[in-house]
Amino acid sequence: MLAFPPLKSNRAPSDASSSFPGWLASPPGLALWLALLALSLYWPATSHEFTHFDDPAYYAENPHVQAGLGWDGIVWAFTTDTGYNWHPVTWLSLMLDADLSDGPDAAMPHFTNVLFHALNSALLFLFLWHATGAKWRSALVAGLFAVHPLNVESVAWVAERKNVLNLFFGLLSLLAYVRFTEEAGLSRPLGRKFYAASLAAFALALMSKPMVVTLPFVLLLLDVWPLGRVAYGPGTMAGLARPRFKLREKLPFFAFSLADCVITYLVQKNGRSVYSSAVFPLPGRLENAVVSYARYLGKALWPENLAVFYPHPGHWPWVPTLLATALVALVSLVVVWRMRTSPWAFTGWFWFLGTLVPVIGLVQTGKQAMADRHAYLPLIGIFILAVWGGYAVLTRRQAVPALALFLGGTLLLGAEAITARHQLNYWQNDGTLFGHALAVTPDNPLAEVALGFWLEKVQRPAEAAEHYRQALALDPNDATTHYDLANVQSNAGQWPAAIEQYRAAIRCDPDQFVTYYNLAVALEQSGQPAAAIAAYQAALRLKPDLDAAKQHLQALGVTVE
Repeated sequence: MLAFPPLKSNRAPSDASSSFPGWLASPPGLALWLALLALSLYWPATSHEFTHFDDPAYYAENPHVQAGLGWDGIVWAFTTDTGYNWHPVTWLSLMLDADLSDGPDAAMPHFTNVLFHALNSALLFLFLWHATGAKWRSALVAGLFAVHPLNVESVAWVAERKNVLNLFFGLLSLLAYVRFTEEAGLSRPLGRKFYAASLAAFALALMSKPMVVTLPFVLLLLDVWPLGRVAYGPGTMAGLARPRFKLREKLPFFAFSLADCVITYLVQKNGRSVYSSAVFPLPGRLENAVVSYARYLGKALWPENLAVFYPHPGHWPWVPTLLATALVALVSLVVVWRMRTSPWAFTGWFWFLGTLVPVIGLVQTGKQAMADRHAYLPLIGIFILAVWGGYAVLTRRQAVPALALFLGGTLLLGAEAITARHQLNYWQNDGTLFGHALAVTPDNPLAEVALGFWLEKVQRPAEAAEHYRQALALDPNDATTHYDLANVQSNAGQWPAAIEQYRAAIRCDPDQFVTYYNLAVALEQSGQPAAAIAAYQAALRLKPDLDAAKQHLQALGVTVE
């Protein structure tokens, strides 16, 4: 039988770098510069406020987190389903922030997010450099990751600690895996130690956020390129007929992924964050998935109109759906066909496609169509494809001076950094954040509600009420919005209007004791004692230890056991 060699690994250094002397151009020096670049870009985030969107539940108003690290907190971190995910390592890191902070201050958790993003930028460079030997291309990929505007959400949002922490351990796992392959795999003691380190880091990544369940798939892609561990037999489509992947060594990784997928699905389903096919039918999910791939790609190449929340349209018209499907299919076919001559394109493209699968909306959690934070890991694949592809084009016919390549890369990073800093400014507070979201996304009820909540906080109730009304015009069945509008009206003494909104909230969600209680107060204030008594009793049925309701009933002459 004919023997076919593995794909070219491209691990031999081929970037011209002699013009950059000394430690400034050494791999440790470049890793340090990349970390400093990320730190300097995101430092203003340390003075930003919390956003009311998840930050209170994750940090600012979470009593378990604010209590700091301790045995009770550790037990809680490993057993809670708060946030509709199982991510104990993320909880532990936030508890450590609380120990290092003076109360529920936003500076420390913001700084920690920025620090982990800086470390991720350096780790990404070291991983790619070890894997490919291409120092300057690896540095450019890591630099784009450090400053790309799509990553602002993951860094500037305290609740997304899980994202930066997840990738930190994921990159450690990939780096250890590359070192494992360099040490002849499991055949040597040092190789076995690196394998164990990779598996352990993967476990920590899963316990930070389940997004990294796709890492075993990434390991298979790395075996294709740049590690060149896949041998091919004869066949069509660049010899894809009989690939021999190193599957056995990946089985523990796949087992960890499967276990985490089961845990995550059960937690999210119990938390009612997984929407049924009645709310989001399967055809609409498939349409949104393929269109979202195209939208992520578009925002990676031209990052404009970024928002904290992109409303799900329910379904997409057939024209954008068809165009997006054609784009994804065409690029996939091309990179497979050109796999032997451009293996970096194969790995980069399918890294992007594969790592987005858990959050592409086939299993719909939340009401978003897509989210910038979901691109944090997948973007790396696009950067690999773009940087290696650009280098191949520029150097195909003649050598390009190293200085020209360096200046071109620097200009690109500068443009991305300026755009990212501009995007970061929107995260100063909820007013700027959700005001921008409304400016760039049409028909966004969640942004309307969030902006209304912030306007209430800064003592602008009339404006808040108007945004709540706008949200209800878009989504009339949202119980929380009815409740928030009722509270504004109640505070203004507008009792009939408040009663109407509280009752609308109860029709949408009859299981909230606080809505019945506030309705009862409004009824009592408007001179309807009999109706108020019924509402107080309904609140007590849902929360029997609600002492405030008992006191009101006693004042109204009702005996409470």
